[in-house]
Amino acid sequence: MCMPYWARDNAVPDIEISVDESMICTEANRLRQTDGKRFDAKTVEKLLVHRLVSEALLSFDILLIHGAVVALDGAAYMFTAKSGTGKTTHVQNWLENICGAYVVNGDKPFIIVREAGECPLACGSPWAGKENYQTNVMVPLKAIVLLERSDENRMERITFGQAFLFLFQQVYHPDDKVKMVKTLHLMHRLSSAVSFWRFECNNFKDDCLDVVYNALTENHA
Repeated sequence: MCMPYWARDNAVPDIEISVDESMICTEANRLRQTDGKRFDAKTVEKLLVHRLVSEALLSFDILLIHGAVVALDGAAYMFTAKSGTGKTTHVQNWLENICGAYVVNGDKPFIIVREAGECPLACGSPWAGKENYQTNVMVPLKAIVLLERSDENRMERITFGQAFLFLFQQVYHPDDKVKMVKTLHLMHRLSSAVSFWRFECNNFKDDCLDVVYNALTENHA
C-alpha cells in the first residue's frame, strides 16, 4: 500500500511507527465500541498505522484533513464534505473535463502548515479512499472548499470563522490534549494562508464545473 512513497534505502527516518498483534486487537475493540463495526485485521492495521502517523506528524506541523485535493497548474484545491455528499463525484468531474487536472489525494491528504504568510502544502498519502486517487507530490494549497449538496451551483467566499466548525469536524482529532491544542493552533495558522469557500453543489448540472473553477482560478490568477 505504501510502496509509492518508499524512501531511499539510505534515508534516515524522522519518525518510526511499529504495530503488533496486541495493538491491532485493542484497536479493533475500540473501533467496535465507538463505531459499532467489525473490521478484519488487515484493515485495522491500516487504520491504526494511519492514526499513529497522523499523531506523530503533528510534531512537524502537519495536519490530516478528511477531503479530496485536486491540483491544476501548480495549485491545489481541497474539497471537504460529509461522507456521501458528492465529493468524489465532483473530483471525477475535474479529471474528466479539465485538461491537466489530477488528484493529490482523494480522501485523507496531509497538509504541511508552514509559517504565517507562507502557503501550506497538500501532500499525497496512501490512505486515499476506495477509488485510491493519490499522487506522491506536494502542491501549494490555495483554497479549502466546503462542499454542500444543493439544487443549484453557487460559490461563496467565507471567513475562517464561518468555516471553522465544519472544518474542525474534518480534521483528525488526537486523544492527547496537548496534541489537540497543537491541532487547533495549526488550524488557526491556516486561517491566513488559504481562502475558504462554501460550494453549494449539484454535480449533475451543466454549470457545476464552471461555477467552482472560475471562482477558484480567478481568485488565484
